[in-house]
Amino acid sequence: MKKYSGLIGLLFTLFFVLLISCFSNWKNKERKALKAKVFFNETPLFLHDSTVNKLLTQNSSPYFMKSKDSLDLNMLELILQDIPEVQNAEVFQSPKGLLSIHLYERTPLFRVLGKENYYVDRFGVKFPLSKIHVSDVPIFIGTPASETIPIIVGLVADLQADSFLKKELVHLTEEEGIFRIGIRSLPYDFVFGKRERVKSKIKKLKVFCAFQKQQKPLNNYNSANLIYKNQVVVTSL
Repeated sequence: MKKYSGLIGLLFTLFFVLLISCFSNWKNKERKALKAKVFFNETPLFLHDSTVNKLLTQNSSPYFMKSKDSLDLNMLELILQDIPEVQNAEVFQSPKGLLSIHLYERTPLFRVLGKENYYVDRFGVKFPLSKIHVSDVPIFIGTPASETIPIIVGLVADLQADSFLKKELVHLTEEEGIFRIGIRSLPYDFVFGKRERVKSKIKKLKVFCAFQKQQKPLNNYNSANLIYKNQVVVTSL
């Protein structure tokens, strides 16, 4: 019996170590199973909680741990901000480990319809179209060069700063730096030209639209040119 006592003791020690290891792993997984509540600054249009939770499943990695018992919240915020639709993310953790995630979605300024289709926000940042929501924003028809996007952003912002065009602007096109715009009230485009003398061109456009509404029937034009000073030059069908 004595010759087996050492072996029995060794087996008992190994079993005890294994039990402690399993318990430690279980507690570790329990600690790393993050519980999170997601808050949006407004009713979300493009994101689901599931999108955020999918990313949080990666948080079991030690990569996100700055110490034994605390998360690197800054790292989590950067990961969440990698979601194209997210403009900003703030993450807080309660003493009990509950995460509070505050997300701010991007607001589309216009939509690009060309070789690629995507939204652009007021910062000129691209983000993908959504299967769950279509924003009613002006459409840029074509494939803009990267250096042209800031110009389009500025022009759309200028046009939508006017209460009339904010409701009326439907689409834009651009060719060799010359913009054309389409509005809801009239079935033809306006040659807007470059982003210059914007207020003057908007004023001429509004006067022209008011005049056209008084015509019965509406004159059949192909386009109206706003580039020239103090006049609107029209092309008839």
